[in-house]
Amino acid sequence: MDTSVVKSFGIRCPIVDSTRTKFALKIDPTTKDTTRIDLKLPVLQALFGGGSIQNHGHIDEEGKKSWEKRGR
Repeated sequence: MDTSVVKSFGIRCPIVDSTRTKFALKIDPTTKDTTRIDLKLPVLQALFGGGSIQNHGHIDEEGKKSWEKRGR
């Protein structure tokens, strides 16, 4: 195994924010197949608990976080 090269990768939230239904993508580590998992929030939790399902952002290959404030 060659460990002399530093690998870089990005990390993304698996929640996809579509206009109709929010869903998560599950990726099988061995086969790389993707499965769509629909995410549903109970009505009472959404109305009275203030719950929501949303994408939380990403960290790119350079380590920059999408949720941090950007400079002017």
